[in-house]
Amino acid sequence: MIVIPMAGLSRRFTEAGYALPKYMLPAHGRSLFAHAVSSFAAYFESLPFMFILRDVAGTRDFVVDECRRLGIRDARIATLDAPTRG
Repeated sequence: MIVIPMAGLSRRFTEAGYALPKYMLPAHGRSLFAHAVSSFAAYFESLPFMFILRDVAGTRDFVVDECRRLGIRDARIATLDAPTRG
C-alpha cells in the first residue's frame, strides 16, 4: 500500500494568497496532485493507494476524481476531522 498524507493546512500557500490547497493548483495542464501521484504510475494497477486528507475546499471529491482520471485501481480515502500536529 502506498500512503499519501495530504492533511496539512497549506498555510504558506494561503498566506501567499492562494485560494486553493497546493495539490489543487494547476501546473502545465494538470493539478500538482496529478503530477506528484503520477510518479507512482507503475503501481496504479497493482497496489492500493491510501490518501489521508481533511475535506476542505472539496478535497475528497477532488481526490476521487483525480484518482479516476489517473486510473488508480484501488484508491482509498481516510478523512480527518481536524488538523494534526504534523
